[in-house]
Amino acid sequence: MINVLAINKYVDKYFPGFGLNKHHAIARLLHDISKNKNLKFQDILPEDIVRSKDFFQVRSYLLTLRYPSLTDADLASVPPLTELRFDEKDRVVLPSHIESPKKCFMRKVFPIRSCYKHFAQSLSTFHLRRS
Repeated sequence: MINVLAINKYVDKYFPGFGLNKHHAIARLLHDISKNKNLKFQDILPEDIVRSKDFFQVRSYLLTLRYPSLTDADLASVPPLTELRFDEKDRVVLPSHIESPKKCFMRKVFPIRSCYKHFAQSLSTFHLRRS
């Protein structure tokens, strides 16, 4: 399990000038990348990025790692990320017999971006419901 407190301390140590929202964004991205790529969160950021102390450079680097299939335009429109916290009561244990969805419906409220296209390609029966 990834230690959420350790990630928050890491961000506090190396980026003390970041405000609360920037801190949350960096911690969340480090957590997600660490979990998805099975890496230690301390090994994700290169030394030159850490030394830069530039939020936009750090965020851009992490977003590129977290969402490699997104274009620059998609990355520019990523919404703010939520605070990284862990509460034991939120843990969900899924049974091993869970199946993949047979169909997925998405409302066409937002323009179809490359992340949606990637998601659609990963499902054999993808249907876009127009609204």
